[in-house]
Amino acid sequence: MLRIKGSEAVGARSGHRHWALIVLALIYGVNYLDRQVLAIVLEPIGREFQVSDAALGLLAGPTFALFYATLGLPLAWLADRRNRVSVIAASAAVFGFMTLVCGMAAHFWSLALARVGTAVGEAGTGPSSQSVIADLYAPEHRAGAQSVYAMGVNAGLMVAFFGGGWIAQHYGWRSAFLAAGAPALLLAAIARLTLTEPPRGQSEHAREPADVPTTGQVVRFLNSQRAYRYIVLGTSMSAFSGYGVTAFLPAFLVRSHSMSLAAVGFWFALILGIGGAIATVTSGVVVDRLARWDTR
Repeated sequence: MLRIKGSEAVGARSGHRHWALIVLALIYGVNYLDRQVLAIVLEPIGREFQVSDAALGLLAGPTFALFYATLGLPLAWLADRRNRVSVIAASAAVFGFMTLVCGMAAHFWSLALARVGTAVGEAGTGPSSQSVIADLYAPEHRAGAQSVYAMGVNAGLMVAFFGGGWIAQHYGWRSAFLAAGAPALLLAAIARLTLTEPPRGQSEHAREPADVPTTGQVVRFLNSQRAYRYIVLGTSMSAFSGYGVTAFLPAFLVRSHSMSLAAVGFWFALILGIGGAIATVTSGVVVDRLARWDTR
């Protein structure tokens, strides 16, 4: 990349930068809200459609994960070459709409197809959002900014379990999906109307290269980075166990301990929402401080 002198660098105003971070974190929050609200309503869905736990596992796992993982690659490729804010807004609108469709499903397989649509939409927000944040925040402040963004996960989980459990218990599981999908549509409009595409590389005063690397070049470079390979392995193992536990622990507590959906949602909200948020933000601040001495 070519260096740009400080007077030529185009920097985002501090207010806009923080506003963009808040909007992106909220979108990430509703991303997880729409993704995880299924876990708290899995038990009533199984009862209504009279399906086995294996079918519920298919609904909670491969139906979503396969499309989320595979579609993330082409959508990230698109974000490298097109307006990232547009990708984020369109993706949020898609997963919000498809979550509403989940609440209207007439049978099990229509619900499964709607979850595929949710996965497709959610695959487009993460890569684009993190790329935008990297251009808005310099390396010495980036971990803290990313931790605020990542806290959207905890906020989404808290609302999904607490709000989703309460709504499902009093108004049914379909209402939980309808309530979860609406905020994404609102945030999609807010992002499209209020966020601007930052110049790529602006936080490091670098000009975007004329030629974008090919997918093959990117894969070869990432594969050459040992730290990256270990990060992928670690996060994959974490997701493998975490999603499995999160999907079926609420059903276990309902069946084996006679807890209500509202009670399960309350305790999950405390543990994963508040506890997780504190840990997430704290780790980002600590990493920014430790990186001054050693980036490892």
